[in-house]
Amino acid sequence: VRNLPLVRADLNNHNLTLVIDTTREVMFKKQAPIEDGAPTLLRDVSYSLEETALLVLLRSLTMDTADRVARVDHADLLTTLSEYRPAHVADEKAKAEKEARAIKKMIEIGILRRDASEEAYTIDRVIEAALPYDTLLALHDVLYNSPDLNTKLDDDDDDEGDQ
Repeated sequence: VRNLPLVRADLNNHNLTLVIDTTREVMFKKQAPIEDGAPTLLRDVSYSLEETALLVLLRSLTMDTADRVARVDHADLLTTLSEYRPAHVADEKAKAEKEARAIKKMIEIGILRRDASEEAYTIDRVIEAALPYDTLLALHDVLYNSPDLNTKLDDDDDDEGDQ
């Protein structure tokens, strides 16, 4: 490759390294090794509906804190998840398992940290970099305007008595 130093430098700027296998005549990029133990933000991950709803909630909560420390109760997480639950899903056990997995994933990826009480969590500021404001708005719009979701923002309940 003629411009290999330039390619390596550009990949390095994106926290990637170039691997060249001359035996197989192939090259590919991979995540650069973490030297200081910091969490990696460069990931191609898909999130479930529940995980996405939590990300939107948690990112929104970080915007509302003046002291730069955001906290959330476990009950508030469950309430938010119930707002985004599709109306056609009736299996309560499956719902509870999905909600528990979503919360566990937020802990595993380092966005939520358990407080001493075990009933509340501190939201890590890394979510601000992982979910920029423009992306937050787009996800919020999709979640709140999806016809398949049973959101509590609609006031359709008032019309039920009129029929």
